[in-house]
Amino acid sequence: MQSRRRTGGLTGWGWPAPFPDELSIGLVPRALARWGNLDANGLLAQYGLAAKRLAHPLLPVLPSSAQGGMSDLLSHIKDHTLVPYYAAYAARERRKQMWSAATSAQGARLGRVVAVGWLRRYAPRTLRYCGECGSVDRERYGEPYWHRHHQIPGISRCAIHRSRLFESDTPAATARLLNVSRPPRMRHVATLASPLFRESLERRIAQSSYRALRDASHSNQFVGVDGYRDALRLAGFGDDRGRIRADAVSRLLASWLRSRGCRPELLGPGDWWLALFTRVSGALTPLQHLVFRCFVQDAHAERYGDASSVFQRL
Repeated sequence: MQSRRRTGGLTGWGWPAPFPDELSIGLVPRALARWGNLDANGLLAQYGLAAKRLAHPLLPVLPSSAQGGMSDLLSHIKDHTLVPYYAAYAARERRKQMWSAATSAQGARLGRVVAVGWLRRYAPRTLRYCGECGSVDRERYGEPYWHRHHQIPGISRCAIHRSRLFESDTPAATARLLNVSRPPRMRHVATLASPLFRESLERRIAQSSYRALRDASHSNQFVGVDGYRDALRLAGFGDDRGRIRADAVSRLLASWLRSRGCRPELLGPGDWWLALFTRVSGALTPLQHLVFRCFVQDAHAERYGDASSVFQRL
């Protein structure tokens, strides 16, 4: 009879038991550390991955056990991938497409639905880690592991400890599944992740992103064109007829971003924000939604001295 033991989240002879908020592909280096080798072809075939290179390593689909059924797969996706984060800021039909692609283990299709190409503009080049989270992990679980909320594109700060993240040596793009390493221990000389914004704005966005990811089962952060238009009117961007003054929004948004250390073109091509409150079509990312909401909230607070979220009034 096989003996069963638990060490560092590993149960019996099977896959590691995922730690809280662990990025899905983090199970691979932990399994390798325990058993020394894995059947790469068998692993890929078992989980429906067509090639040794992942379509995007931040969107993997790996069940938490070899015999996991659909309910187990859904639970794993919600707790250990970034799919819930992207889905929370997507319209209903696109959100359904994301979950359909994720549960069918079609990595390439999932990447297209999530619009990974847009995310590469500010996606992490390597997997990131927080030194303070690593210390907590070692104390609680005996080892550090990859946290998924540290890998959210555009965020270079830990939402829990508010400290800057560090870049690892593990690539976050076109990484080979079996070449994913374990998180390093903190070094005296380590590369800090480059921020897109100044600290105050980045903290707000990191906290909002973390809440959307953590509350995946209940989170629906999508706001449609009409919702943004109503919010802009409340913030003082409507004329006498209630029409939105798009030129004023564009001018003030650009100035607001620059004052917070960010150039508008870093977040998307052209006047990407017009797709939020006009009929201009475009695939928008969660980060673009979050940045624009912070801008509208600040405009409302400056006009009326009210710091509460203008979106809660709708």
